Amino acid sequence: MSVAGSDHPGYDQLLERSRINDARAAEDLSRVRPEAGRRFLVARLAAYRNCIEELGYELEIGES
Repeated sequence: MSVAGSDHPGYDQLLERSRINDARAAEDLSRVRPEAGRRFLVARLAAYRNCIEELGYELEIGES
């Protein structure tokens, strides 16, 4: 949402914001209780990171 509301939204901004959000979520992982919740979050973060990687890959192809 913050990217969409910026003056010049784009996928590059989305990728950067997603990487920042991923880093924050990884920092918060140590505070997640119980263990089942932590495992769920780890799995969701893995899926999110896959999406981030795919977006980065697609953007690199478009720049060629």
